[in-house]
Amino acid sequence: MENHPDPRVALIDFIHSIPKSLRIDECLFIILYFTRHEVPEEIEEFEPIVQEYLSAPHYNGLGAVIGIKALLDRRMKSVLSKLDIAEQNLKGIMEENPNFNQYPLLSMPLRKKQYAQVVDRWNALSKDALSDDNIAYFEHIAHSLQPVTR
Repeated sequence: MENHPDPRVALIDFIHSIPKSLRIDECLFIILYFTRHEVPEEIEEFEPIVQEYLSAPHYNGLGAVIGIKALLDRRMKSVLSKLDIAEQNLKGIMEENPNFNQYPLLSMPLRKKQYAQVVDRWNALSKDALSDDNIAYFEHIAHSLQPVTR
């Protein structure tokens, strides 16, 4: 029998593996696009909301996977080029206004390196637990999917 990793668990684990400074952004987009929750004031509440959403049983959980996969596919395809543009824009701002806070520009190399690693992990996951074949397998058994518990 083939091994079919639960795509809900794979997405929860992937999101949890993202460095916290980046995870906040990704969870925020998921909350805004998919959940009915108001955006919490406390960023520590972001990830549990996303995990709860992905943990749903049956077709609800699979639908959450399909939607979040589409969103993250779009984001991961463009994040590095957007960071390059943001870095160039920040350099321009710094030239025009030397008193501007330098932290965003100084933190950009680390942010780009971290996102490059996240994109690599995403690409690998998209070929495994989030592949079309694996998701199709779970579509056939979605009626029997139990909630994800951790």
